[in-house]
Amino acid sequence: MKCALVTGGSRGIGQAICLKMASMGYYVLVNYKENEDAANLTLSKVKKLGADGELVRFDVSSKQEVEIFYPHG
Repeated sequence: MKCALVTGGSRGIGQAICLKMASMGYYVLVNYKENEDAANLTLSKVKKLGADGELVRFDVSSKQEVEIFYPHG
């Protein structure tokens, strides 16, 4: 499975990248920090393109939060 983690994926350029990756057949991990509604909207658009994905909430600028999400990084 091809998988893409898009940081800031809930809005703007991040959302556009999520949609492009979805159109290329990637499973899209939509990263967001605060705006869950916007992240859900992005995920909905990903699914409308026939792809799948999930939401992942963490602050990429926080080493501690990144290690919780990806402990072997």
